[in-house]
Amino acid sequence: MKTDRTESGKLTPEYCAWANMNARCENTNRHDYKHYGGRGISVSDLWRHDYWRFLADMGRRPSAEHSLDRWPNPNGQYGPGNCRWANKIEQARNTRQTRFLTAFGETRPLREWAELKQINHMTLKSRLSFGWSPERALTEHLQTADERRVLVLKCVERQVAKRMEREMSYAL
Repeated sequence: MKTDRTESGKLTPEYCAWANMNARCENTNRHDYKHYGGRGISVSDLWRHDYWRFLADMGRRPSAEHSLDRWPNPNGQYGPGNCRWANKIEQARNTRQTRFLTAFGETRPLREWAELKQINHMTLKSRLSFGWSPERALTEHLQTADERRVLVLKCVERQVAKRMEREMSYAL
């Protein structure tokens, strides 16, 4: 297969992304195979052996800050409809650990909602753990320092209670 090279003869970033995508999913000797092929992540039949199809579907990456990302399903396969060029922030918000929140009919990562609504992400997380609706948690602002202290104390009390519960279950 003919490779994609720059004018200076180097492999293009897109070709390297395609080759690395395949290797992560198929080469059991790679250090990161366990996070990709080892978890069942695969490359679609359309892209596995056809770099030019991959390039036609993905286009050139927008900048050197972008890399290949499985989105919107980080557990899905690499293929048309589940990949994008993403920067580091977008990639960090699209992991197995990312907590998503649906509010106002829209789903976003919790940290993205916090930034959008100018709320500390830990405050948002605490509000949700207290049973607030997503809409209330995103729109209701604390009025006083005393109210903030009460919220923090309740959060700490809940964490201590959970820890004690775990420790007691281990003792039995």
